[in-house]
Amino acid sequence: MKRRNTRNRRRNSWRNLRGTYVELMQETANVSNELKYLERQYTQETAKNQQSVTRFEALRDQLEELTEQQSAAQTKTKTLEAQLTEEQEHYRRLAEEKKRGTAAIAKRTAVNV
Repeated sequence: MKRRNTRNRRRNSWRNLRGTYVELMQETANVSNELKYLERQYTQETAKNQQSVTRFEALRDQLEELTEQQSAAQTKTKTLEAQLTEEQEHYRRLAEEKKRGTAAIAKRTAVNV
């Protein structure tokens, strides 16, 4: 009876060890699968982030270019406004001279008549 109990204990101990081993192997496989999944996700996210960074850099460059163009356009606008003001002043002076000339001619004509 003692032998039988010893054998049963050994069998149970062996079964427990085997069961523990199987559980550990399953857990190791699960962890390995999860690690592979996370590595794939990491690779995909890294690729997405790189695309976003590249897109951001392209948009930043485009913004800088457009800002430069806007600045150049504003400078050109100011220059043209200054030229327009100058031209308007010139034509205003010409109109005043014409008025004075016409008035002087009218006075001379009135005096001569």
